[in-house]
This record gives sequence, structure tokens and C-alpha cells, in this order.
Amino acid sequence: GEGGMGQTWLAEELVENEVSQRVVLKILTRELRGNADALKEVRRVFDLTKNLNHSSICPLLGRYVDPNFGDFLVMKYADGGTLADWFNAQPGHENGLPLETLLPIFRPLAEALDLAHRNGILHRDVKPQNIMFMGRDKTPVLIDFGIAARIRPENVTSNTQSFSRTDTMAHSSSGTPRYMAPEQMEGKSQNSRTDQYALAMVLYEMLNGSLPFSGNIMGIYAQKSRFTPKLPFQPAHVSTAFTRALSADWNARFMTCSEFMTALTTPARPKFLFWSVALLLIAALLAGLMCFGKNGTIPDEPPIQPTEVFLMEEQLREAEAARLKAEADAEASRKAEADALAKAEKEAQAKVEAEKKAQAEAEAKQKALEAQKQAEAKAEKEAQAKAEAEKRAKAETEAKQKALEAQKAAEAKAAQEAREKSEAEKRAKEEAEARQKALEAQKTAEAKAEQEAQEKAEAEKRAKEAEEAKILAESKPEFSEPAPVLEQVSPGRTAGERMVKTVDGIEYAFRWCPAGSFTMGSTKNDDEKPHSVTLTKGYWMLETEVTQGMWKSLKVQKRDSSSFTGDDLPVETVSWHECREFCKALSSKLNMK
Repeated sequence: GEGGMGQTWLAEELVENEVSQRVVLKILTRELRGNADALKEVRRVFDLTKNLNHSSICPLLGRYVDPNFGDFLVMKYADGGTLADWFNAQPGHENGLPLETLLPIFRPLAEALDLAHRNGILHRDVKPQNIMFMGRDKTPVLIDFGIAARIRPENVTSNTQSFSRTDTMAHSSSGTPRYMAPEQMEGKSQNSRTDQYALAMVLYEMLNGSLPFSGNIMGIYAQKSRFTPKLPFQPAHVSTAFTRALSADWNARFMTCSEFMTALTTPARPKFLFWSVALLLIAALLAGLMCFGKNGTIPDEPPIQPTEVFLMEEQLREAEAARLKAEADAEASRKAEADALAKAEKEAQAKVEAEKKAQAEAEAKQKALEAQKQAEAKAEKEAQAKAEAEKRAKAETEAKQKALEAQKAAEAKAAQEAREKSEAEKRAKEEAEARQKALEAQKTAEAKAEQEAQEKAEAEKRAKEAEEAKILAESKPEFSEPAPVLEQVSPGRTAGERMVKTVDGIEYAFRWCPAGSFTMGSTKNDDEKPHSVTLTKGYWMLETEVTQGMWKSLKVQKRDSSSFTGDDLPVETVSWHECREFCKALSSKLNMK
């Protein structure tokens, strides 16, 4: 079914894949689930009502959250139908049912309401549709206790929240108008007697067969303001009890619902009835004495003396005084109970106000914390954006620097190539001149001797420069690259020319590095920053990665061992000295200088 709070479903609870019991699920409406404050109220009153333990209050089993349907409530299934269904099924219900038939149903409901009232909770929607029968013995139970009238979706919108606070006796007009008390229809302050009015109105309807109200809520309110219960076929004490329970002034109603039930079954004792009976007995006694005196017929026992009559009167007066005192004590007890209940209601109101204040403070703290978190998140986001901007700017600067360095390297390379070309042309010219000189060697011996001396001087010069280059290379151990394997200058080689040679079955690939200036190091390497290096002569640089197998074949000593062993794996942790020894050994194997 579907009601004010949402849809109601009949379900089966499974325990270890077996049906444990049948239950009722109440899936809250989208309006309730979308309103955080309203949902919080539903959860709180459900938990409060769940602790009420009475056979005539439908047990609440729990509340849960489903990812698809949101919050839903679980309560025990009342399989006996509603009181409205039961009433309509009774023969002759149109003219009302006997009070003796209805009291066994309404007495436990009154006790259940009194229990809730003592715990500071109102139902505020007592009506035949919210009373059901449960179990084999058809126990009457109240459903939607503390929930149906506590939160009304029609009072909750996206911009406003209006809650029916059942546990705090607050102001609300939620409920069913035909059964509502006047103060509830006006939205005034309410207490336990508000539920008493509704319970009495339901019972009145079933005694009469119908209620004399019709029209909209304003019309019903106007009719109730002039309403006087009429029960022509009921005893006077029943009419009196209904007049009091259905009074427009809640102060005139009974203190509890159970007291109303007691008044329906206890006829009121007329005042002065005891004295009237006593006086009649005394008069009859005196008349009998006078009659005996006139007829001369004297009973066997002596006549009652006037003093005995006065004594009897005194005893009757004392008995009546004791009865009046007992009634006064009972009235004082009822007043004390009313004062205690009013005090409890006031304390409950104060407690709820304190809870409300504490909740408001907690919500304020939570909002402040969320605002702080949002500010911190915003600051962190801004800092992150700033860091990313700085990172991008740094990357752009580095890119520009690299482009500039690349441009300089290209210019240096072009200059080197131009110099090499010039030297090649120069060497070609010198070779041509040497051939010309060789042809002219026959001219004079002096010219030949002079030429030989010149060549010898140039050879000595080259040897000296090679030795100086070797000393220069050995004096710079900070280079991370292996020392070059030098060879005699070979005219006509081009930069990057590749040469492959085999030693002990292992191929070694080399690249030709001509003489000139170039940049070594890297901006990303803290160990070797970019710096300019000038080579006076060209040399062959090993291109092949040095493996452990190569190292073993040349039998070069190595202080530290590699982390991972294998002939195909690279050599690790090599010192400058060890690297130089490797290059010397390889140069010796290849017969290179």
C-alpha cells in the first residue's frame, strides 16, 4: 500500500536462507529521503518508539538503508486486518456495537497509550486504520506509533520543514480531522489528553455506527466546537464519561486513557444517597415503635431507646464523613498525579529543547568544520595550481635552454665540420706538394735532406701531442664515459664512422670521434654539469655496452662485484682506474695505440 510516509510492502525475513517471519517494510517517500532534517527526525522518533514494550504496540524491528530505495523501516506484520475492516464486517454495525464487545479491544489500547505518554510520546493519529489485530488471539495493536503523525510529508518542502514532535508535546495539526482533538486542529500545544480525545472519538463512532461530522477541516472544527455526545441507549455514566473525554477543553478530560476506560464501567454513586437510605430506615424504625405502642402489642425484647437512635445517627455521620474523606483523598491523589504528569511533560519539553540546542550547536560546529575544510581544500587547490604553473614555467625555461644548447651544439658542429674540411683540403694540398717534391727530389740532395728533416720534426711533434693528450685524458677521472681507445690519426675519416672488431669471439663496435670541441655532461645529472671539452686528436669510442663476459675475457681486475651475475649482463660499480685498465687491455688486443 501507499500512505503519507511512503510505500508499504509485505516481506519475508530470511535467516540462513530460511523464512524466519513475515514483516512490513515502509519505504520512505522521495521527499522525506531528500530532506536531511526530516529524515533525521524519522530516525530519531523510530529509535525512541522502538523501546516501547507493550503487547498493544506493534513492534518495530529496525531501520535500514538500501542503495536503490534509500531509508526504509521494518516492523512486525499484523496479519489480522485493521479495526475499520473488523467493524465493517460486524452484523448491524451501521447502528453501532455493544459497549461490552468493544471494551476488550479498547482497554489494552488505552494502556498502551498511557505507557507511551509516560515516556513523553504522543501518537496523534489514533484512528481505526491505525489499529490492527495481530496473532492468533487477535490482539489489538497500534501501528505507526510515533511515526505516522510525527513527520508529515505535506509539511516538508525543499525550503521549509515542519515536524510533528510527538515526544515533546509540540504544536502540530497533523492527523485525521474526524478524530482529532480541537487543540490539535488549531495547531496548539498538545499533551496525552489529545490522544485520549481521538481514542474516545473512535469508540464513540463504533457505539453509534458513525460520526456526525462532514465537510472540510474548517467545517469539522466548527461542528466539534458545538459537539455534545449523544448516547440515548447507553447508561448515564457512559454518557457522562464520553462528555468528559470528548470535551473541547482538554483540562476537563480524564488524566489518563485508562481512567476513561474505568469510568465507562463504573456507575457514579449519587451524592447523599447513603444519608437518604439511613434517614428512611430511622423513620421506619420510629414508625414501628409507635405502632406497637398504640396497639398494646409489645415485642418480647425491650424497645429501642432514643439514645440508641442518636448513637446510630452518629455512626452514620461518621461513616459518611469517612467516605467524604476517602473521596477527598482520591481527588487529591488524582490532582497529585496530574501535577506529576504535567511536571514530567515540562521536564520532557525542557530535555528536548536542550537536545535541540545541543544538536543545533553540533550542527553549527559541523558547518564550521566543513567551512574550514573547504577553505583548506581551496587553499590547497590554489597552492597546487601555483606549483603546477611554476612547474610549467620551469619546464618551458628548460626547453628554451635545451633549444639554445642544441642550437649552439649545431653551430659548433658546423664549425667543426668546416675546420675538418679546411684541414682535409690542406692535407690534400700538402700531399700534392709532397708528390711534387718527390718528383723534384732529384734536383738537389740538400732539398731531400731538408724534406726528411722536416718530416722527422713533424713526426716528433705529433708524438709529443699524442703523449700530451694521453696525459690530459688520464688527469680527468671525473668523466663518467670510458677513456677513449686512441689510434693513429687517419686522414679522411668522418665523424660517427662505425668500426666492428672481434676479440676472443666477442664483437666490439666503435664510433670515430674526430678532434674538436664539444659539450659533455647534462643539466639533469648533478655529478657532471655541462662543460666544454676539446680533443686535439680523433679517437675510436667503444659503442658496445661492456658486459661481464667482455670484462672476463680481458682479465681485468675489479674490486666490487656486480649485483646480478651473468655474461650478458652489464658491468656495475666500475672505478675510473678499472675502466682505464679495461681500455688499455682492449687497445692492446686490437693492436691500437
